[in-house]
Amino acid sequence: MLSQVQICNMALSKIGDYTISALTEGTKQAEYCNIHWENTKDSLLQSYAWNFATARVRLAQLAAATIGYDHQYQLPNDCLKVRKVSTDGDFSGINKVDYRIEGRTLLTNEDTIYIKYTKQVTDTSYWTALFVKIVACELASRLSEPLGGSSVNNKQLILSELDSYIAEARGVDFEEDNNEVEDYYSTIACRTN
Repeated sequence: MLSQVQICNMALSKIGDYTISALTEGTKQAEYCNIHWENTKDSLLQSYAWNFATARVRLAQLAAATIGYDHQYQLPNDCLKVRKVSTDGDFSGINKVDYRIEGRTLLTNEDTIYIKYTKQVTDTSYWTALFVKIVACELASRLSEPLGGSSVNNKQLILSELDSYIAEARGVDFEEDNNEVEDYYSTIACRTN
């Protein structure tokens, strides 16, 4: 899979700018790639329940309770977004657990808590090819103004390309999740009968 520098170069090439050989090279291009990289990556990871960035875990209970809730649990350090909460590890169906997230803790009255969440994936070798394209397009749109290498029309083309990649990637992710595909088709079958 592509490295962070290679993905930055994909973005820079989309706006017609010079590529970089390292993020530490001291050029404007490297500087702006560094400025925008983490936020671009994390916001895109948070935007959807990507299969490659999904994890499940039983949370560790913290010693002290808090006002309004009997228990508080520590969220994992790599948690970007909690997607589902369960008391038994079963995440199928509708979430019926009453909880609130404050800071890096989950508050609830339940004795045991499992979460399905989007984790921070910094190693680009775990990313799908489509997610790489999504990051490159979003990064290009963010770099186009400060680096001045892109016209308004080019930025619109980049954003259109980004929308296309997002739709395609979500479709691929949806197809990989057998339970959700089966749930979807059984729901459609119920509606037509």
